[in-house]
Amino acid sequence: MRKCLQALALTTAILGAGCFNHLIYDSASVPEPTPVYDHWQHHILYGLATLSPPVDFRELCPYGVAQVENYISFANFLVAFFTFFMYTPSNLEVYCAEVKEVIMIPPTAPPPPAPELPGVVVLPPAATETAPVGPPAVEPR
Repeated sequence: MRKCLQALALTTAILGAGCFNHLIYDSASVPEPTPVYDHWQHHILYGLATLSPPVDFRELCPYGVAQVENYISFANFLVAFFTFFMYTPSNLEVYCAEVKEVIMIPPTAPPPPAPELPGVVVLPPAATETAPVGPPAVEPR
């Protein structure tokens, strides 16, 4: 009996060591504080085959995805353990990128006036044009 319990404990420790956490994020975006998608993903045969349909991120986050996290929680592990890992769920959380306030300026609006600074001379646009940069032209003889 004792050897059976030791074998069960060892098997549980070995199979339980396979927990994972995948975190995919966009470093240029700030994620919203709450996920827009937080559901279980369903897998069978030790997680080798998935039963869940694909998630359309473009529909969930029209302004872009900031972070996606896929992990096995303790509840997921218990369900997998009691089904002998034939059914292995995982959690999937999707965080959209925070949308900043966008101010649209109509294209017909005139540019704002340049600030007047003492000692600064603003040249007209024709005086600021430069010659094309490149190798000198070679004339044939």
